[in-house]
Amino acid sequence: MNAHVTDLNQTNHATAIGATVLEKEGFDVWYQHQVDCFLKQHRSSDHLCKTYYSFKERCQRAKAQLEMQADLLTYNTLYAANHFAALSYILAQLTTATAAKPSVKLKIFDYGCGQGLATLALLSHLEDRTGDIELHLVEPSSLALEAAAHYVAALSRRCLSKISIHTHCVSLDALPDGLFTLDAGQSAVHLFSNVLDMDAYNPFNLNQLFDQIRLMRGTHLIIGVSPVFTHSAQGFTKLRQAFPYASTRFDQPTFTFPCRFFSLKQGKMTEKVIERQGLVLQMRHL
Repeated sequence: MNAHVTDLNQTNHATAIGATVLEKEGFDVWYQHQVDCFLKQHRSSDHLCKTYYSFKERCQRAKAQLEMQADLLTYNTLYAANHFAALSYILAQLTTATAAKPSVKLKIFDYGCGQGLATLALLSHLEDRTGDIELHLVEPSSLALEAAAHYVAALSRRCLSKISIHTHCVSLDALPDGLFTLDAGQSAVHLFSNVLDMDAYNPFNLNQLFDQIRLMRGTHLIIGVSPVFTHSAQGFTKLRQAFPYASTRFDQPTFTFPCRFFSLKQGKMTEKVIERQGLVLQMRHL
């Protein structure tokens, strides 16, 4: 058995345990479980630092694909709480946009989904809703995508909605045109969580994806959120320019929110005010 297949099997085992926690207890308990597993593997501060520097070099500060099982756990421990809280904050501002009807019929695209954190935030937001959700997870890392599918399936069992999960192990600019259609009564939600800021590194062609989104007739909600870096506004600018006719539901170059997360520097859970940028566009193609 080659190393890649072994890693996939390890991912199935590790995420199966995490998925059980997620289904029974929800995101917060799942995140604490991820942190506890991480700390069991790294019992000293020196080991923690070495782990982080190895992770940073191997994954280019999480800009490169995650290709090792250990990196999935490290990523979740360091970033999952922040990512989940940031999107949850934006969704809370969009009650009229995302919760206008008791029942939902959605086609959700999670671009560069990683381990599905943006989708987990959205499903948690819609937890008490009924409806029919067609979910498309798009991620070039097969390991991360495998984990995302497990986690989303687990959390979906806490929801009242019917959810079908489709995985696409490709770059977000390599999806087939035929995917960009909506059924009768279906609305689209496009999630760009910690993706638009990557445009400055040219790992994909955002404009090509935006061209495909314009193929879709119907109602769309496009949600973007990313860290605030000097270079990170470029992708947000492209998004605005691609859909000049869209109405803006949320547009904050900087917004803040409290978040409880594991601090590698302190070696423990801490609470801090986090800074992010976000943009939400709503539109209808006739």
